[in-house]
Amino acid sequence: MTQTVRHGPGIFRQLPTALAEAGISRLFVVHGKASFQSSGAAAILESAHGLAVSYFSDVPANPEIATVLRCLEAYRLARPQAVLAVGGGSVIDTAKAVLAFASGAPEADILANCFDPLPGRPRFIVAPTTAGSGSEATHFAVLYKDGSKYSIANQGLKPDEVYLDAELTLSCPRALTLASGADAVCQAVESCWSRGGTDASRALALEALPVLLDNLFIACDEPGSLSARSAMLRGANLAGQAIDVSKTTAGHALSYGLTSRYGLPHGLAVLAVMRPLIELMASKYQHFSVHGSLDDAFVRFGASFPEAFTAFSEQVWQRMDMKQRSVAVRDCGLNAVAYLVSGVNLERLSNHPVSLTQDDLDGLYRSILAGLGGQNSREGSHT
Repeated sequence: MTQTVRHGPGIFRQLPTALAEAGISRLFVVHGKASFQSSGAAAILESAHGLAVSYFSDVPANPEIATVLRCLEAYRLARPQAVLAVGGGSVIDTAKAVLAFASGAPEADILANCFDPLPGRPRFIVAPTTAGSGSEATHFAVLYKDGSKYSIANQGLKPDEVYLDAELTLSCPRALTLASGADAVCQAVESCWSRGGTDASRALALEALPVLLDNLFIACDEPGSLSARSAMLRGANLAGQAIDVSKTTAGHALSYGLTSRYGLPHGLAVLAVMRPLIELMASKYQHFSVHGSLDDAFVRFGASFPEAFTAFSEQVWQRMDMKQRSVAVRDCGLNAVAYLVSGVNLERLSNHPVSLTQDDLDGLYRSILAGLGGQNSREGSHT
């Protein structure tokens, strides 16, 4: 499937005209709550003439299947000719999952990726309001059920059209800008070393990294910078294209339990994993050679990739305000470590460039929980 990507500030304003020219009169919109209004997307759709629009906004940060089923009911009532997702990764993944469940396949088959979207499904359009997940460029979606993470995948879930409009991201809060950007950076790094990577996917990841690293902190410190916001959208999209091929690795595989158990935002959960993971790989697995280009990509933060990534990670955490840096890490003992290890996504873990032992996983989670507890300690010192 060929995806059409439209890139540029204000480009989303062209959507109503494009829909009218395509003869689309019924649109189903899955969107975030505050971001839909603050981004300006709501006003643009409200100004469209001759367009019957149905909306669904009850999307939590990490959508459960119950959310998808509620959205599916609204979708079926709307009988849309096109589906539009306006929001971050959770919103986009929810829309993808609705298209999967609309196939009528049993839930177990969908979770096992034994399904195909309905032939002639509605046109699927995406307009991200964050720069991070890259979900607009991928054919898979992340869902949770009873605290466990599932990844559903099918080429029919990949959006037909994407609007990368920096104006829609200008109102993205500082903390979300940082967390989303950190996710994109981690995805690009993981794509570089992924066993499933190709020369083409690594090239996309290495193209994404300097764009992201040059602009993340500008977008954070100068939130009105359209140039930085546009660059972040482009970098996140490139990273998304890369992981669409390579898939993610241990960085993501170990992160999902931190989000489901402790409520840590996804991008920060991945960042919390990557620092000790990179240190472990550098110290224990000397036979593993980190792609030399990662040293070049991170050179502004340090002489070698492991120390440079640590510096980058610290800069992200330092930019979080005290409330946002506070993580409710409780039950950090052996039971918590065992729980987290038991929930690791084995498919993503198998994609990691080196095999991680049980002792590795235990040690990584102990380091991660200690590090997150340290964030709380640092917060407590600023009284």
